[in-house]
Amino acid sequence: MSTRITPEEIVKMNQLYNKYGTFAAVAREIGRSASSVRRYVTLEGTPKIVKHTFKEVVRA
Repeated sequence: MSTRITPEEIVKMNQLYNKYGTFAAVAREIGRSASSVRRYVTLEGTPKIVKHTFKEVVRA
């Protein structure tokens, strides 16, 4: 059973993705699957406003 991904982890995933540039590298660093990293970095299935707002938070 896996644990839920926290908002802090999502921010960390985005920061690491900006650093490493691959979902696999981020996944290895934080111990999650590359598909989970991809889902949370790209924010699949979320409205555009949510993506925009989250990207602003990650940039800060």
